[in-house]
Amino acid sequence: MTPAKIHLLTITPLGILIVYFTNGGCWQFRVLNDGSIYGHSKTYYTVEAAERAGREWVGSGW
Repeated sequence: MTPAKIHLLTITPLGILIVYFTNGGCWQFRVLNDGSIYGHSKTYYTVEAAERAGREWVGSGW
């Protein structure tokens, strides 16, 4: 297993948004909040798409 490539760590009102490159060759996002990790398993083919989806997900209050 190779180390994860993290593209973005940013503070949001709901926690820390993390956008990273997966071992499967795609991008995903997660939100770290109070020691828990939230997100879904959807993958994105560009880092921009993953970041946009993450920001929209956080903006919706998930």
